[in-house]
Amino acid sequence: MNNRTQQRFDASIREALAETERAKAHKPRRDATPPKPTKRPRAPKGRLYLDPETGATVWCPAAGGR
Repeated sequence: MNNRTQQRFDASIREALAETERAKAHKPRRDATPPKPTKRPRAPKGRLYLDPETGATVWCPAAGGR
């Protein structure tokens, strides 16, 4: 390669790198926050009651297995 060809090659490399840097600078940022749930969580079907033997609050699942 002679000097002029080498200079053109070097200039094309510099232009390509500059264009890449411009593209990176204007690239839109991604939002990394997790999406918020759209529905409110529902309470489980069943009921809470006070167990007279232990004095603890106990969950009784609803009949029917829902």
